[in-house]
This record gives sequence, C-alpha cells and structure tokens, in this order.
Amino acid sequence: MAPFNRDTIDKRWVLEREGEMPIHPTQFQGFPKDTFSFLSDLSLNNQKAWFDANKDRFRRVVEQPVQEFVSAMRARLIHAFRDIKHLDGKIFRIHRDIRFSKDKTPYKTHVGIRFSEDASKNCVAPFFYVQLEAEKLFFATGQKEFEGDALDHYRMAVMDAETGRVLETLVSNMASKGAGLQGEQLQKVPRGYPADHARADLLRFKGLYVEHCMPVTKKVYGQEFVGICLDQFVKGKPLYDWLKAL
Repeated sequence: MAPFNRDTIDKRWVLEREGEMPIHPTQFQGFPKDTFSFLSDLSLNNQKAWFDANKDRFRRVVEQPVQEFVSAMRARLIHAFRDIKHLDGKIFRIHRDIRFSKDKTPYKTHVGIRFSEDASKNCVAPFFYVQLEAEKLFFATGQKEFEGDALDHYRMAVMDAETGRVLETLVSNMASKGAGLQGEQLQKVPRGYPADHARADLLRFKGLYVEHCMPVTKKVYGQEFVGICLDQFVKGKPLYDWLKAL
C-alpha cells in the first residue's frame, strides 16, 4: 500500500474525460421542480408507451439539467480537492437492464451520477456518487468493489497496525457525522485471516463506501445544491483518499 496522505451507457448520458466536453459551471441554476415530479410520475407509469409520450419532457427537465449539474459539480470538486486533477462524470442510463430480472419494469425511477478519476474502472475505483429520487437524495463515497489484487491490498491494509487504525478512526468519524458504512460483505472473516482480529468486521467487506440520505428540499432548486453535494463528499473524502492509496 502506498503511503497514506490523509450498466451499458447511452453516449448522450455520459460526460467523458475532461477536455472532451467543455465545463460551464455557471449554466447550472438548480433542478426544476419538474425533475422530481417526472420521477414521481414515472414511478406510477413505468411503461414504454408513457415514457415515449413524455420523452421531450424527460430531455427538458431531467437530461439537460443533470448534464449541467455534472459539469458544475466536476468543476467544484476539482477546485475543492486540489489533489484531484481530473474527474470523469458518468450519468447512468434511465433504462433498466431487465435481462435477468423478475422485475420487468423498463425504467429506473431515479437518476444516478458518479464522479471518479477513471471512468473505465466503473465500480472498482474510488468514487463520489449522488442519486436523485422523487422525494429523497442519496450520497455515497467509496469503492463498490475490490477487484483482483485490490481485495488483497485492502485486507492487508486493514490488518496493518497503522493503516488499519486510520481506517477504523475515519469510519468512526464519518459515522458521527451521519454517514453509514456500507458494502457487500462475506458472512465470515475470509480464510487465512484471524477471526478474532480487532478489525474482523472490516475484513469481511468486498467493497466499502459511506452513504447518507436526505429529503428533497427547496435548496435542490437552486445553485446551492452543488454546495450541498460538496458538503456530503467532504465527509467521505478521507475514505476516498484511504482507498485511493491502496
């Protein structure tokens, strides 16, 4: 571990690498109320015929302001976190992958947005994430999956006296600020690791992130929403840095 310093995608829905699409942070004026009304209506009319009839509305009140938000948020994150020189912003498709699901409703009733330093790594790199739902907002910071050697590196870092204590402390600090620890877990401590280790619970994680939910308020309708998101990501930044150093 380095020294610790503290679904298929629609191309219209992706803001790729910095420089390929200009950043215009002043464009974002907040989400219109109809963004959340649309998501509420979609939850009651989750069918292709309804969506097709409301596609222009979707593009106007969801797609366009979300793209403007991503540009503004990317710029704000890069400015706030000077150690981050570049971020990709990914907007997840509204279409659900129903191939292997018993639930055949065709559309998600939320909008998911992820910021990371390498979009090609998908969920196996540290990220900042915000999700818009009809009545609530969901924030997450961390890494959803540890893939290959990264899982071994994570477990060794948990076992290490110094880096393990750092993780333990920052998780406790974030919990005190209302950010809960999440991630897929094994039922038992993985084979080859002591079941009675002081950080045995952390050893069971196969991905690690902190999350926080809050209701949709009128602040979402203004430019200050970018600052609200930044406040949430600041809470998770110590975990982001710890994971990035693996």
